[in-house]
Amino acid sequence: MIRFDHIAKKLAFNLIGAGTVLIASLTVSAQVSNQSEKWLLQDAGSAITSGDTIRAEDELQLILHASPHSYQAMDLLGILRAQEKREPEAEQIFRNVIRDQPGFAGAHIHLGLLYVQMGAPEKAVRSEERRVGKECRSRW
Repeated sequence: MIRFDHIAKKLAFNLIGAGTVLIASLTVSAQVSNQSEKWLLQDAGSAITSGDTIRAEDELQLILHASPHSYQAMDLLGILRAQEKREPEAEQIFRNVIRDQPGFAGAHIHLGLLYVQMGAPEKAVRSEERRVGKECRSRW
């Protein structure tokens, strides 16, 4: 089965290459539905896992163009930035996701792992202590 979103994405990139950026932008925006976003997130995650940073970046930018507040896409972008050793940018992305979606555990975990990668495990511990403290206070 051929996935329509994948064809639309390829078409969009061909159009961009031909210089028709506006048409490509409209095509991509129209094609990133909820189901398409799920597929693109899965594809981006697979690309990150396999080390295909260019494909991951393309997938994530497609999602974020259509859904700028997609916390899952932002979290994956943070992972990608960490993988690229762009730690300050990754940290800011994870902090933004945590600010916007405090209950999304993935961003908390990834921020902690980033701190360990940066050689600052004490920051990871403090970050987790703050999260747990907030969670406990919200329950009481």
